[in-house]
Amino acid sequence: MQKKLLLLGILAAFWACQPNTETNSEKQEKIDPATYWGENPWPEIRKKRINQLLPNALNNAGVDVWLVVCRENYNDPIATHVGGENASGTAAFLFYNDESGFHSLVFSPEGEATALDDLDIHEKVERVPRGESAVAKAVELIKSKGFQKVAINSSASNEMADGITHSQYQELAGLMGSDEKKLVSSDELVYEWLSIKLPEEVEILTKAAQLASDFQHEAYAMIEPGKTTDADVAKFLKAKMAEYGVTDA
Repeated sequence: MQKKLLLLGILAAFWACQPNTETNSEKQEKIDPATYWGENPWPEIRKKRINQLLPNALNNAGVDVWLVVCRENYNDPIATHVGGENASGTAAFLFYNDESGFHSLVFSPEGEATALDDLDIHEKVERVPRGESAVAKAVELIKSKGFQKVAINSSASNEMADGITHSQYQELAGLMGSDEKKLVSSDELVYEWLSIKLPEEVEILTKAAQLASDFQHEAYAMIEPGKTTDADVAKFLKAKMAEYGVTDA
């Protein structure tokens, strides 16, 4: 009896390690990413994150205004979160609370201002004439408002809060003059903002986690001990990601 049970156990283990051909066959059906995921939710999520979550993040971090500088080719890591991912000339984004509420204001080169305004993310997009500085315009407003703590993306520990370049900082410091001491790291602000998720984001993250789990199980199923290499598994997973229209997080 014990021998029979041992044999059945070995067979069960063997079958468990075999590729699930039925499942793989079903999974080989072509996936249309646009149909699977639906309309891209990011534009609306981004707008909600700015208008609903950022005001509290500013208060919790104890800063008066947040200045984000975006430009072509060497963009700030936070750019996609504020609508500056397509910047060509230098643009300055300002976020602040005052007695009338929360405000998001962008100083953008006039050649790009219309496209940015059409995204309908920000309260106002100010056009900056050619030859003038968006950062200088932002500093003018900062000084006129009398802000005491100006958060900029400079951090030794958080890459998402470390997007300002040395030359950008030099320009900003020069424009701030004696008020340079008011510049503080956006480290805490960025943490406060990005760590909170909207219900829509939680739903997407849940779906992404399930998809990752499905990919993992399919990868295990295609492995043949002694034959399948790490490169084979990586190739399989990259193909699955391409099929579903997803990228690395």
